[in-house]
Amino acid sequence: MIHQFIKPIIIVIVITLPIWVFIRTRKRYLKKTGNWGFKHGLIGDFFYIYIACLIAVTLVPIPLSFYKTDAARGVNLTPVVNTLKDLTATFAPKERYLMESSLDNIIGNIILFMPLGLVVPVLFKKVNSIGKITLVGMASSVFIETMQFILRQFKIYRTVDIDDVILNVAGTLAGYFIYTLVVKMTANKRSLQNKALCLF
Repeated sequence: MIHQFIKPIIIVIVITLPIWVFIRTRKRYLKKTGNWGFKHGLIGDFFYIYIACLIAVTLVPIPLSFYKTDAARGVNLTPVVNTLKDLTATFAPKERYLMESSLDNIIGNIILFMPLGLVVPVLFKKVNSIGKITLVGMASSVFIETMQFILRQFKIYRTVDIDDVILNVAGTLAGYFIYTLVVKMTANKRSLQNKALCLF
């Protein structure tokens, strides 16, 4: 399953890399967007690769997307119901083979957006609350689902599902939780170091 995304990822990176290199080398632009030191630059590079992979995985046509199958069942605007049905069905003896597929879809949609919640607050200091990061995750996911809906009109069959948006937002929040946890741990460590220095 993973190997079919390698080619789309390479294509997206080849197309977008010159744009990122141009942005990366424009120090004036980077200064306007924030204090980009060496560490921020590396995080920016990681974020670029992540976005390229996200585009490749969700939007670039893959061989299977040209065939209208049960997996590409269409457009679902009813939240949670279908996901619960799929999960319930996987525990039935005759449908147990579907369990891996259903869990892969749920876990995959969550993991796919975790880097968004983890990295965006680092690069963009104004995105510093649960509300803001939720909006970022929701807007990004809705954009992808909208593009997938448009692609369906050109016979590129990707499932458009409101549950994907919910799971993507959950993944974004999970990433943001990890970010806040790391920030608190770093702050506590610095506080302990400062107290230790005061003793001397």
